[in-house]
Amino acid sequence: MIYINSNIIQNLNNNFFVVMDFDRTITSIFSENSWEAILKSKYAKKEHLEIHKDLYNKYVSYETDTSMDLEYRRKKLDNWYSLILKLFYSYNYNSNVFKKSVENSKLEFRDGAISFFNNLNKKNIPVIIVSAGIENIIKEFFLLNNIDLSNISIISNKIDFSIKSSTSYVHALNKNLQVWDEIIINKIKEKKYAVLIGDLISDINMLPDMINKTKIKIGFLDNNIKENIKLYNKIFDIVLTDNTSFDEVGKILKL
Repeated sequence: MIYINSNIIQNLNNNFFVVMDFDRTITSIFSENSWEAILKSKYAKKEHLEIHKDLYNKYVSYETDTSMDLEYRRKKLDNWYSLILKLFYSYNYNSNVFKKSVENSKLEFRDGAISFFNNLNKKNIPVIIVSAGIENIIKEFFLLNNIDLSNISIISNKIDFSIKSSTSYVHALNKNLQVWDEIIINKIKEKKYAVLIGDLISDINMLPDMINKTKIKIGFLDNNIKENIKLYNKIFDIVLTDNTSFDEVGKILKL
């Protein structure tokens, strides 16, 4: 079902760029996430998985417990992500292993996603993917499905095998603090609207604080719909439930 809570969407006229989450937004609710694509593969090391699980159990409450101070939680998540990214260097993964993991993964697009990206590309509409997942996995998944990346920028956790270090971390609590490079800024500077597409309430904060654009917020709500629909309708301009296809998003945006 589609809930439209604002008429601002009628004024777009391609004068917009798109900011998207990856897991459970671009991918379907039945898909693995970008971390699972490597961690559930045959290439994952047993000791790595054990440590990763221990770190998850230690830190996950800081991601979800809103009773704690936000800045304190952010610092905890920074530390968590630094540790889980370092594991990929400690256990000597490489880019070829990531590529093969994606090829054999259970990653799958939400229905209509490929044609949605193709239509955005044809109209030269910039797309910025802001994800707490793994950039290498996301990029390999797009390449595997022959998606043109010329209008797509990915801001996510990058495993840099050349220097064996990750210098920045993207997680649920710092998406709005990411610094977009000049290439992205130049692509969007003439656009009036930022169309934000995600599946979590926190995804409305994917646009950096320094970028002042009129936001149009589109939310996918696929789980616990009855309990959350009222809140989602309050926060998002458009809400799509029950694993709605990107074909419907394309119609709304008049692609």
